[in-house]
Amino acid sequence: ATFAVYLKTLCPTLCVGDAGELIAASYNLGIAHPPGYPLYCMMGKLFSLIPAGDVAYRYNLMSAVFASLSAGLLYIVALRRLSRSSIPVPAAHVASACAALVFAFSRTFWGSAVQTEVYTLHVFLLLMSLLSIDLFLENPGRRLFLLCCFLFGISISNHHTSLVLLPVLAFAWHSARRSGFKMQVDGWAKAAGLLALGLAAYLYLPIRAGSGTPMNWGNPSDLQGLLTHLTRKQYGAGWLGVRGFGEFARQSGIFFGFLKGQAPFIVFAFSAAGLLLILRKSRFWSFTTILLFAINGCFLAVILGLK
Repeated sequence: ATFAVYLKTLCPTLCVGDAGELIAASYNLGIAHPPGYPLYCMMGKLFSLIPAGDVAYRYNLMSAVFASLSAGLLYIVALRRLSRSSIPVPAAHVASACAALVFAFSRTFWGSAVQTEVYTLHVFLLLMSLLSIDLFLENPGRRLFLLCCFLFGISISNHHTSLVLLPVLAFAWHSARRSGFKMQVDGWAKAAGLLALGLAAYLYLPIRAGSGTPMNWGNPSDLQGLLTHLTRKQYGAGWLGVRGFGEFARQSGIFFGFLKGQAPFIVFAFSAAGLLLILRKSRFWSFTTILLFAINGCFLAVILGLK
């Protein structure tokens, strides 16, 4: 259902913002603006081969696909949580579907779903990671923990805000450890290896930068250039857009002000009630919800340098 609406409202060709640059970088297997978005560029190249519309339309279509998958994953994650409560099963399905639909058609996410941007792939990977962590908490085991580590790594290879998952994963490991879960040295070695495998997408940057690609932002062909690109130093010393705590607070306030336009007020009322329920029922999901909302929001406000 969500995909049908996204398809109906999809931008038919090139749109504003970073779209032109991202398409040029991905289509030529080149380097996008810092930190490079290697996973997005490679995934986008695959979507550019779909015989539908012009090239820009295909990248817009990629956003719609991952937005729809994200809505489905949110439904699954919500349903898994509600199924463990005292809520009747039919009500749990309805509540989960409502949560997914409200998110899918919130103003900002819907906008990202119908144009070329990195965010719907980011949300998809974030929700995949959260689902794997929830599965691990339900049934602590080495294979699920290794899956969590791999998904964490590959999420970071798309967007740096996925670093917010690190304390979530650490908290999940601590909770499982208290329940008797243990990892031997070989297990930690495999976890590190799978994390590195997920991050290996960044090898795309120096490889393609040294290939003569026509789209080569920052030329991260050597170690220094790669680190400069990954840490966004090309934006200057003030790339975070912060000039002290006062400016940080102002930018964060602008971000939270955006929430008013995302959905009707009644949605926020239900959200507040849901948050209170989570605070009572699950320490892990309370921690995760607040962390993702507050840190991701403030971090994005800082990166974007909101005016």
